[in-house]
Amino acid sequence: MIRFASDINPSVRKWLESNGRAKIIYEDMLARSVSELPRSIDGYVVGFPCQPYSKQSCNRRAFKDPRAKVFFCSLKTAAHMQPRWIVMENVEGIMAFRQRLLSAFRRFGLLDQYFFCILPLCPKQCLKEPHRRPRIYFILLRKDVSVTQDCSLIRKFIEEAMSEIGRSLPALDLKDVLGEVTASAPPPTCSLGTRAGGSKWVVQHNDIRSRLGMPPCQLASTCSFLTAREASSVEMALFANKGKGFPCVMDVSQSFDRLPLGWGECPCLTTSSKLLLVSAHGQKRLLSAQEKLKLLGLPADVLSSSAAGHSSLHTMAGNGMHLRSVATAMMLALSLVSRQNPSGRYDGPKASQPLIFQWSRSKLSLRPPTARKPKKACSRKTRKVQVKGGRGLKSKGVSKTPNQKKHNGRVKPVKRSLSEMYAKQMKRGRELDGLYGGEAGKSPATHPVRALKDAKRGKAGQSKTRKEITTLLRRDQSHGHAEHKHLHPDPKQFAGKCARCRYLLHRQSWRQTIASVQLPGQKQLIWLNEKPHRLGSSWGIGCDVCASMLSRLVAESAGHSAARIANTEKLKRRLNTKKHSLSSVHQTALQCFLHPGQHILATAPASCAEGQAFSGAVPQLDDYLRVWRYVKSSQSFNSIESSTFTEAFISQKRSDPMEVKRRAVAQIVKVMREQVRKRKVECLLRATTMTLVVDDKKDHRVILFHSNLSHEPGGSGLIQVLRIAEQSIAGHEEDYAVRMADTIERGLQLLATPLHGDPDAWVFTHLREITKHFTADGCPAVQKAGRILAQRFPNLTLVHRDHAHAIRLAAERPCAAQEQWAEVREALFGSAGLVPDVMNSVEWKSKLWAIQHDAQSCDGWQKPLATALKHLNYSPVRWNSQDAPLRRFAALLVPIALLLAVQSQDSRLTASFRQNCQTMLQRLTPAFLVNAGLASDYSSEMLRFLREFDKADHDPAKTLRQKRLFFERLKCLFLENHILDDVGEDVQTVTRLICQQAMQCPPILYGPKVHYLWPKTSKDDFRQCVLGMHAVVESAIMEVDSELCGFALDFAIFDIAAFHHAKQDVQGWRNFELLTKGRLERLLRSGLRHAEWKAASREWWAAAHQLHQQNREALDRGEEIDNRHAWRQSLEPGFAAQISQFGEFRYLSGLVQYYLGFTDSSTGAERALSQLVKICSSHLGPLQDSGVTASMLLEITLDGPADETDFCQRFYFPGDETPQLRATDFSLELAQLWRSSYGSRFRLYKKRKDAGQTRPKKAGTEVEIVRSQARAADRIVQQVSRRQADTSATVIGLRRRDLPRHRPLAENPAKSGLEAVYACAAKRKSAKLDERKLRIEKPLQSPYQVNLRKGHLLCRDVDPEAVAYTKRPSLNLLDLRSSPLGGHAAKDRRASVCRLGPSTLPMDILKAVRKAELVVVSSWRHLQAMPSASNIPSGAWTNGQSLSYKGMELSM
Repeated sequence: MIRFASDINPSVRKWLESNGRAKIIYEDMLARSVSELPRSIDGYVVGFPCQPYSKQSCNRRAFKDPRAKVFFCSLKTAAHMQPRWIVMENVEGIMAFRQRLLSAFRRFGLLDQYFFCILPLCPKQCLKEPHRRPRIYFILLRKDVSVTQDCSLIRKFIEEAMSEIGRSLPALDLKDVLGEVTASAPPPTCSLGTRAGGSKWVVQHNDIRSRLGMPPCQLASTCSFLTAREASSVEMALFANKGKGFPCVMDVSQSFDRLPLGWGECPCLTTSSKLLLVSAHGQKRLLSAQEKLKLLGLPADVLSSSAAGHSSLHTMAGNGMHLRSVATAMMLALSLVSRQNPSGRYDGPKASQPLIFQWSRSKLSLRPPTARKPKKACSRKTRKVQVKGGRGLKSKGVSKTPNQKKHNGRVKPVKRSLSEMYAKQMKRGRELDGLYGGEAGKSPATHPVRALKDAKRGKAGQSKTRKEITTLLRRDQSHGHAEHKHLHPDPKQFAGKCARCRYLLHRQSWRQTIASVQLPGQKQLIWLNEKPHRLGSSWGIGCDVCASMLSRLVAESAGHSAARIANTEKLKRRLNTKKHSLSSVHQTALQCFLHPGQHILATAPASCAEGQAFSGAVPQLDDYLRVWRYVKSSQSFNSIESSTFTEAFISQKRSDPMEVKRRAVAQIVKVMREQVRKRKVECLLRATTMTLVVDDKKDHRVILFHSNLSHEPGGSGLIQVLRIAEQSIAGHEEDYAVRMADTIERGLQLLATPLHGDPDAWVFTHLREITKHFTADGCPAVQKAGRILAQRFPNLTLVHRDHAHAIRLAAERPCAAQEQWAEVREALFGSAGLVPDVMNSVEWKSKLWAIQHDAQSCDGWQKPLATALKHLNYSPVRWNSQDAPLRRFAALLVPIALLLAVQSQDSRLTASFRQNCQTMLQRLTPAFLVNAGLASDYSSEMLRFLREFDKADHDPAKTLRQKRLFFERLKCLFLENHILDDVGEDVQTVTRLICQQAMQCPPILYGPKVHYLWPKTSKDDFRQCVLGMHAVVESAIMEVDSELCGFALDFAIFDIAAFHHAKQDVQGWRNFELLTKGRLERLLRSGLRHAEWKAASREWWAAAHQLHQQNREALDRGEEIDNRHAWRQSLEPGFAAQISQFGEFRYLSGLVQYYLGFTDSSTGAERALSQLVKICSSHLGPLQDSGVTASMLLEITLDGPADETDFCQRFYFPGDETPQLRATDFSLELAQLWRSSYGSRFRLYKKRKDAGQTRPKKAGTEVEIVRSQARAADRIVQQVSRRQADTSATVIGLRRRDLPRHRPLAENPAKSGLEAVYACAAKRKSAKLDERKLRIEKPLQSPYQVNLRKGHLLCRDVDPEAVAYTKRPSLNLLDLRSSPLGGHAAKDRRASVCRLGPSTLPMDILKAVRKAELVVVSSWRHLQAMPSASNIPSGAWTNGQSLSYKGMELSM
């Protein structure tokens, strides 16, 4: 079955549609996309244009020809589809470009994945058919499906198969294909025209005819289908080849000297071939298009010309491939390819040598490899016409050159010409020419041979004698400096001809840049020097450090100075400075020179190919480093371009400073990104489990991954950043979750797409198969998209909600629902709250800062902070941002109360504003402050628990244990009222801090009033505070418990610490064992869908006991171990051998990798989004409060130097092309100012004496309050068992026995507002537990059900009437019935009714009748007096109470 075909000729496509079996026929293969093509195909046959390579072409451009794009497109198609075998066909002339041909196959990776055979086939020689059509067939066999991996066996099979084909096939005659020659019609004459006698071909033909003994050519043709020129060529060809066997076929479209001729066979067909068939009796006729197709081997049933025109069939015959030749190549390919499915990718040796066959004496053999020889000049070949005794129509003779003579049967060259001498001199100086960069290998401005000819002709300004020319050609000069200076006084004039002059010209710049090394201590080592005079011989340059190393090697091995001198001379003469400076030999020699005490091998560089990798016009290592740093610093490409220009201006390495263009920077970024992606894809191809992490922000979507190889480079990271905006309104009709799932699949496809390539379907399929988890935040659309992906991806069994996001919401909801805490939140963070007023007002900030400075510690009150805080900023978007303002409010309670008192008495402010300040001050009561302190401590504990999950590498195995410990901590601190305990002066909670500040605060006077922050308060107020705290914490526990439950907590079986704690108690171990069995079953049956889940469970128990035994000592000491690292040890080969009953684990690997590839946090995606925002927007550095820094930046921008020339000027030393920098007066003044202000210590910084030591923490800071709050909570939890519950005092002044005990939420009087929160959390928990239960009952069924909501924004099936009448017009109705009402008009949804009064004039009545579409009358008499009543259509009259008109029912 043919999957697809393509041809640019419309007639050929029409013929293929009528005779072919291809499902899809493409018009132009260059216009199609390879992604449209199928991947699962067996074979691929292609023939590409032969004109760029044919020997008949006058100007063969080969792969530079535009028609060669088809060849490259076919290679791209083959590399994409990767069929089992490939057959390609072209002319023999393509072998002249064999090296470039193989390079093209190698560039597309076909030589790595395929065995490559080049087989010449000709129907006449190989298949015994009467048709000469020699072609080259390229047969490619994919290595992973080949029947053998031995190239010698493939060669032997092809040779024997072709030999057997030649022996078994019968020889066909031309008559067997074409039949007998029919008699020609009566020949009309054909005139040559008025200028025929003077045509050039007539003169040539008459000359040849005279030598053949023929009469001159006639000016008229005797055949109606031949021109006079063609008829003359046929006569001469038949006369010159008398006695040959007929029939004869010749291509008369060619000139006589190129006339293709075949005796008993047909010459090669072309698109313009005009084949003449001549019988033995002299009968002639032209071959039809069907006969040409017969010669190509096509059967008779497909030769009809109805599908294509006559001329199109002729073109098809010229462009077509011989059917039996193609079938032979396909048969060989099919015989060498296995029909079984491949086991995997080919892992054997890559880039095998191609098998190139040739025919020798009717026998196929392998072409011996030939070394590439330099081209030699040869004489022009002459063509001669052989009249008698010749083999054919013409023969070629080669005349000897003047510089050759016969010697012992061979042609021996004599004395070389000046051109050959020049070539030898150029070859001797080639190594030295490479030193000169872009000038390497260039000849002098005047070619010596041309100069000699010009001298003979006497041209002015050219060399006069051969002696002067040979003097210019000398490369290795033995002259001294004085003699060389006398011969070449000006180095610039002879720099293009003399290596020594070029070295003298650039010596200083070379020594300052590539030919020197900066040593420690401001010293410079120059390694490029001239050859010492003591070595004698000719002049040369070389490397001192390499010569030193070579001398050391020779001395250590033999100790002969002569060998040292010889090798040093050789090294110094054959030198390319730039390449040599980057070579591994030079780097080794440099390290050996700098460290003479070390062994030479110890100083060798790590990579020998480093110099070659950065040679040439490619970005260097420092370019990659700079671009990397610019990208990390979030600089734009414009700023990078400007920065690189300044660096090039300073570097003094270029005569013209050139910046790195934005496009080049983008290309470097692309290359770096592609290398990073290549590393990630290679790692993912080895992975078996992967988690997709998705998050959105504005119009960007970030997709991350976490695989079971996350500990390796490339095992986790970014997949893609996508813009989520739709391009059309129709795209918005689809459900948003479906569109999100599509973009995630698009991101995976982009990861599988290489740079400048097409998506790799194999990699994309692998990524889909290893995706087993999906993690995102709590957005319903994202979770819905995960459930959709679970239906698309075959192995995705867990759609998880980020625990950090769930905990954040679970902590916020109870605080917002409880009345007392909601009052605190509204007073501090509401729209008219204290914190927004301070945050958004510069005056409030300034006054608060001034009050902190002015307020001094007074009687009983001590300032808690030694430094003044500047703001109370927070973000209203997230609840956790209120933790810091609450803590600052407690620390700044007294200054804030004073600020409110000051603002309430400022007469410049409005009365309403001053009243609001007084109201806020009066709110600062003990109950309010206690609630604020408890809210701060509660948020601190919740954030502390949140931060355990708010990290990219959280271990999901620890979630269950962390949740239990957190619940115990909350019950101890809040439900048992220990948060109110006084644990000492060194540590304190925020509740203790705010109560202490209120108790110590003196009375605050504002106007005639006095306010006390801690007056006498009843116990009931404090009890209400405690009850509210109990209700909030109990609801929060239920919220967290409902979020942190379900299938994701089954990974707790991998927590070795929980395994260790369970073993400490017998009853605890029994419970642990029972719960673990259920979790194992769910993971294996529902998560992995494992059939042998019982055997896998036994292997897990054995591995868990072994890992616990290995880590028992660390667990006994209380150390926290890395569960992932420990379970990776179970995958090592020797781990199973440590357990006696298991020789090896068969099923454990999949379960462990399922755990290692899961991440329960989307924090990495959130941080990637924040970095993306930083990249997309500009950012500022730290600025001083006084605005000095901003003022300096603006002043330098507006009034500072305009460009680099204001700092320095460039100048050149005499004879040196490298620019130098000279400071301007502005720069000199800058240097003096720097020295006087900061001294001479730039980049000379001393190391701190206390570096690496733990410095004491500063007291009186906000950070100290945070640390004190955490230490106080820890100490309370540790001292609970040793404290007397009823007699201990609290920070609010009450005994513990006076505080209310914890009761269930249903019995708590402060439960108002929290019942709905608690019920909703209980409902979510029940749903998750039901889902987990379903995984046991139906493990193979997906637990994720999706209800899509698709919109209908565009109309699909449109009613024609609705299109024609977008707004149906209302009916104009005139009611002329007698009515007691006066004249008026009534507007209805369906009709506009007009009624006329008795006083209406007749003209007005007539106008109304003309406008009306329907007139209602009680009798015809009403219209007798009206003119032109007959013009009103009868259908517009009615009488009665109701009527029907135009489909509308109207009630009158």
